[in-house]
Amino acid sequence: DEAINESLGLKLVTIRLQKSLIEDFKTIAKYNGIGYQPLMRQVLTRFAEAEKKRIIKQLMSEVERCEAERHIAKEETNKAPTKRKRA
Repeated sequence: DEAINESLGLKLVTIRLQKSLIEDFKTIAKYNGIGYQPLMRQVLTRFAEAEKKRIIKQLMSEVERCEAERHIAKEETNKAPTKRKRA
């Protein structure tokens, strides 16, 4: 088992789940012709990937907003009338 886990990059974890959730996963897994634990790994992987994409999009949006605000502030500074000194 250790060699298989290592080669697949797997780590044993313990988690408490509702019995009904486990039964649902077993039913879905059976329908798809796989074990329920591989199905759980697939679901968790899909969720993690989707969340990472969502977070990256959110961060990119925040960066774009900050850059736009900085650009507007810079334009306003450039448009502000300057006082000329008399010689």
